[in-house]
Amino acid sequence: MSILKKILGVDADSLLETAREKERDGDLGGAVIDYERAIEKLEEKDAYKRDKLRATVTEIRDRIADKYLSDAEAALGAGELDRAAEALTLGFDVAGSEAKKGELEKKKEALQLQQNG
Repeated sequence: MSILKKILGVDADSLLETAREKERDGDLGGAVIDYERAIEKLEEKDAYKRDKLRATVTEIRDRIADKYLSDAEAALGAGELDRAAEALTLGFDVAGSEAKKGELEKKKEALQLQQNG
């Protein structure tokens, strides 16, 4: 690997290293971005690694969505229905798995019934 590539972080290995550091440091959004960039740079022969990284991205996205879900629950507890709805929407938008999207959608539907009722 050339020094230039290592400095610029343009190869998959450098991106993966950076993504793992960001994930360890709690920068989940930054980690997702770097994992996705690394996936794009992997060669065709690395299909297994690509699939494994996609699963990692899905899991991290669900963790981010869980943070929005917690924010929504806190907002509901404070009676801030609009803020709760916004947090649920943001969580849905960032969620990686269909299961997490379904969970957030159900909570959002329940909130809409509460707002309208």
